Amino acid sequence: MHPRNIFKNGVKFEELALKYDFFKPFVVQEKTNKFGVDFEDREAILALNKALLQEYYNLDVDIPRNFLIPRIPLRVNYVLWIEDLLKEFPADSEGKDTVRGLDIGTGPCAIYALLCARMNSWVMYGTDINEDSVKLAIANVKKNNLEDNVKIHTVSSESFFKEIFEVSSHTFDFCMCNPPFFSDTKDLLVRQDHLRPSWEAKSKVHEEIICTGGEVNFVWKMINESKIHPVVR
Repeated sequence: MHPRNIFKNGVKFEELALKYDFFKPFVVQEKTNKFGVDFEDREAILALNKALLQEYYNLDVDIPRNFLIPRIPLRVNYVLWIEDLLKEFPADSEGKDTVRGLDIGTGPCAIYALLCARMNSWVMYGTDINEDSVKLAIANVKKNNLEDNVKIHTVSSESFFKEIFEVSSHTFDFCMCNPPFFSDTKDLLVRQDHLRPSWEAKSKVHEEIICTGGEVNFVWKMINESKIHPVVR
């Protein structure tokens, strides 16, 4: 866990339960007298995520049940790593005070974009090829009054950067993504049983979890396309 991650020492479930009624039913006292939640229970994780986002980031996010459920502490980790990279590689132009990021495959929660905007006031562009994801992401952005910081766009599966290159004249300071886990349905069935917790890889949306060639091909394609559309410095 990143040293600046607010969750590095764990989560006090009992305190969250006292504050958020929707989370309270999922908190149980274990044999050690400590409080915890069942991480195999999808509904419990949904409630935990909503409570964490509201408590620590003032974000009210609707997390649909038929999509992947983001793990908030790890998403925060990713943002903190980007903070570190930006400190190591500052913007070329002096006086530049706006950091712009591109979130590829932002998903219905637009979780990375929302966290980046809330934690650092960065301007984020989130893209997705799934129309339902885009609609839900836009709704989550509006719900949190972050329209000035987060822009959501539908893109084609053929290109990561082409549509963004066309709608924005800005150069982005970074891009981020959470690539699909699996190369095909067979790969999904073979590897899914080894993932823990089980809810992490369960999604009814094909694009979220399967990509031809898997995550290696996904990232390789992104690197190659960046040579054609150099929108990220």
